[in-house]
Amino acid sequence: MQQVRTETEKLVDLFPYKFSVYEMGGEVYFRIGVSVIRVNGGDFSTGDLEAIQSIFADTGKWEAFVGAASTVLVELGLAQRKDEGEMIMYSAGRFVFKESDSVHSALAYHMSMSKEERDRREVKRQWPTSGEIAHLIQNVGKWRALQQTVKLLRSFIPATD
Repeated sequence: MQQVRTETEKLVDLFPYKFSVYEMGGEVYFRIGVSVIRVNGGDFSTGDLEAIQSIFADTGKWEAFVGAASTVLVELGLAQRKDEGEMIMYSAGRFVFKESDSVHSALAYHMSMSKEERDRREVKRQWPTSGEIAHLIQNVGKWRALQQTVKLLRSFIPATD
């Protein structure tokens, strides 16, 4: 991640990792690459590969939660629908991150879409960008904070038998 791969490269810090998300050239114009290094610049250790894959597995969950919560609030009359163009519906599993050739101390991945996501985006010609994928990775921190908050709140509720 020492050099900018393209002018569309986006950087995301998600402790203890730093992600570089970039659009890959070539015949597949919606292909996204992701490089990952440790924030401290150190070597990867046992468990890092699984931790990074779990981050990728959590992409889209925050956006799906916010979308569902917004819909509920609108339906209850507690909020108004925003007409900001068409909103992309997210969920987990729409994007797949596969490890590719790693360089130096960075792990390299490329992102592909599930068949359903590819078909859905094909209709609207709405291909993912490095900014969109970087935003999804960044929001994994929000999703995990929400999960921890829910666990904490559950701990305050006495167990009933």
